[in-house]
Formats: sequence, C-alpha cells, structure tokens
Amino acid sequence: MTSLLSEIGLNIQEAHGFSTKNGYSLDVFVVDGWDNEETDQLRSFLLKEISNMEEVASKVLKSECLNEDV
Repeated sequence: MTSLLSEIGLNIQEAHGFSTKNGYSLDVFVVDGWDNEETDQLRSFLLKEISNMEEVASKVLKSECLNEDV
C-alpha cells in the first residue's frame, strides 16, 4: 500500500497500524500531495489499483502452487 501511495505522488506524513483479536487489521495513512479537493477520484483510483494488485498476487500464488505439485 505504501508503494502505491508513493507511486501516485502522495507523501505519507503518518502511518498507524491496528489489529484486532479476531484477525482484522486496519492501516491508517495521513498523506499530502493530492491536488484535488475531491477524495472520490482518489478512492476510485486506489480501489482499482488494489484490485489489480490482488489479481496479480492471485495469479502468482496459483503459479507457485502449480510448481509445487510438479
């Protein structure tokens, strides 16, 4: 996530991580560098990029699992 924020030109001013007893985690970033007052555009972009990252990670994991079976 930090590299994604950096790639789009955001500067991380603060970062906090929290976890729960039941396995959830929450990462909070305070950033600057987003010129647009509207956060909807930023949110849409981040959701799209995170989805792309998950897709790539899924393909890598499947490939690794197939290689282990050989």
